[in-house]
Amino acid sequence: MKYLIDFLKHPTSRSIGFIFGISGFIFGTWVTRIPEIKHKLALSDGELGLALFGIPLGALIIMPVMGSLTGRFGAGRVTIISTYLLCFFIFPPALATDFSWLVLALIFFGLTLGGMDIAMNATAATVEHHLGRTIMSSCHGFWSLGGMLGAGTGSLAYGLKLPFLAHVGLLCGLLLLLSLRISHILKPIRFMPSDEPLFSLPGKALFILALVGFCSFFGEGAIADWSAIYMEDSLHASGFLTGLAYAGFSFMMALGRFFGDAIIDRIGAKRVVRMGASLATLSIGLLLLMGHPIAAIIGFALAGLGFSLIVPVVFSAAAKVPGMRPATSIAAVGSMGYFGLLLGPPFLGFVSDSWGLPSAISLVAMLCALAAILINFHRL
Repeated sequence: MKYLIDFLKHPTSRSIGFIFGISGFIFGTWVTRIPEIKHKLALSDGELGLALFGIPLGALIIMPVMGSLTGRFGAGRVTIISTYLLCFFIFPPALATDFSWLVLALIFFGLTLGGMDIAMNATAATVEHHLGRTIMSSCHGFWSLGGMLGAGTGSLAYGLKLPFLAHVGLLCGLLLLLSLRISHILKPIRFMPSDEPLFSLPGKALFILALVGFCSFFGEGAIADWSAIYMEDSLHASGFLTGLAYAGFSFMMALGRFFGDAIIDRIGAKRVVRMGASLATLSIGLLLLMGHPIAAIIGFALAGLGFSLIVPVVFSAAAKVPGMRPATSIAAVGSMGYFGLLLGPPFLGFVSDSWGLPSAISLVAMLCALAAILINFHRL
């Protein structure tokens, strides 16, 4: 608890935590409205998966240049600008009237989401360096808390049949006001310049981290994109329950991350990743076996706890690789992670069309098990 209290007391760490929360809130809001978009446009699971391909595709397009942008303009300034853009680019998916429009809208949504992800993680790593203590897990905890609140309020709005456009209009107005209030704290933050390349593929020091990140991002993205569909189409849950699967996932992920900095220091990063990936594997297996909405919500929640510290450990370790600027190493590992997001939505959609959504979700459990094995081959 002391780690979290110290985090909240410091204006800079608190402010970057709020930015993580804004990103999570917007993403959590989008997740709960996926069933509405699917039904409004009459998309099959395969078509939806192909459309969702746009988000990580957009992220992968922007990531190679984020090292250059953050180096030239400052990580803090780029983080704030990308926050403003994300609040705008959540609108086009809400306005989509056909499949092509949705794909294009999600590519631009992914551009801003992925760019913001690299910028805010680079900012957090820089603040972490200046403070001399771990804050990455708490920052990601705010992302998960934002995701939980976004999914919870989004589920309520969906259940009350509030139009998506009105929903995001109110949401983004409030989030823009919050980001404007803290922008002056974050804009001056920049890391030391480096002669290292602005973007590079993972080398030996990053490759295992990148593979673990791939597994985790694949799983997190699959649960975000398909949990509401699974609840509604496979388990026939009511509109009020569909978003609770992701809300529970995000709540437990936030809980794990808020206490994660202390846990990592106490038992070690490698053990944390191994135990978390194993818990996620068992939890996903449990929810698939039970086949009941309440069991699914519990299973997704436990999976969130398992996933909670994997990405913070991977990003924090990547940012400390000698001789590389934080944004460059994070972009290298993040690109591999987003490649998991890139493959996940369409792949699960195609598998679901052939063998059903439960079979598709079981692939997530397999990748979690793989992450638990892979981390044993890396020195953390």
